[in-house]
Amino acid sequence: MIFIPYVCCGDPSIEFTEKLVRTLAPHSDIIELGIPFSDPIADGKTIQAAANRSLANGTTIEQIFEMVARLRENGTNTNGTITDITNGTDKVVVVPFVFMTYFNIIYAYGCEMFLKRMKETGVQGLIIPDLPFGEDVEFEKLAESCGISIINLIAPNTTNERAEQILENSRNTNAPFTYLVSSAGTTGTKDGVSPESTEFVKRIRLLAGNQSDRRVPTVSSGVCAHSVTTSQIVDAASSGVSDPQFVNGNKNNNRLCVGFGISTKEQAQEYVKAGADGVIVGSKIIEIYNKHEKQQDALKEIEGFVRDLEK
Repeated sequence: MIFIPYVCCGDPSIEFTEKLVRTLAPHSDIIELGIPFSDPIADGKTIQAAANRSLANGTTIEQIFEMVARLRENGTNTNGTITDITNGTDKVVVVPFVFMTYFNIIYAYGCEMFLKRMKETGVQGLIIPDLPFGEDVEFEKLAESCGISIINLIAPNTTNERAEQILENSRNTNAPFTYLVSSAGTTGTKDGVSPESTEFVKRIRLLAGNQSDRRVPTVSSGVCAHSVTTSQIVDAASSGVSDPQFVNGNKNNNRLCVGFGISTKEQAQEYVKAGADGVIVGSKIIEIYNKHEKQQDALKEIEGFVRDLEK
């Protein structure tokens, strides 16, 4: 199962976000970095509150880019890998980063400059919930020219015809996955998986074809995120490509990852059984660290939570 955690950058601080990314990296296939926005229409109360705390702390886009750059310099390199030194062995885990943000932020920063900064710091993908598929073809072309993957969303009310267009675009642009919004409304933990949600996943699975590899390919050798050697990372980095398999991967990519409301291993398993290749978890992680006074206690519980999802 592909596991993608969502992290709200700057909540409760940029320093904690760095620690959280390092904690999540060995257990993740992609990490979704949320840029806080004052009017997050797709986010539920938990992520909205996290974004508000981050903005109240003075978090800026430039601070987030600088944080990513530090992660790349300290224990990481330009293709999104984080070094995990375990038992004296030089073991690395390849973790592509994707930004989740709203188009106003990108537009205000400058579209071309934003995409170039992503490439410079090593962020490989972009999720923009308020930019519907096909609405800004020029921006999509600009992103492609910068080697940035646009990850499109499919919702329960998306027609089969439009879903097929989105899936074809994901394949043609080599996006790492297509984001399935499990239910209408906003993000946030839910008590279970509704029959409507599983039927939605089954419907899109039929349109997409067979389930793909359950891991996201990484670096030029095509090995998976949990078994990469230092030499492979160096080879990929020396090629000057951020992450060739992330951006230029399998032409037959049909990966479907489900987000919105997933907070337990049982929910994740239900979605995979219905046809998903992976899950995206955000609100649950925020809820865990919010209840702890000590950061170390929060990180320990979060690591235990994601380890349980791996089983």
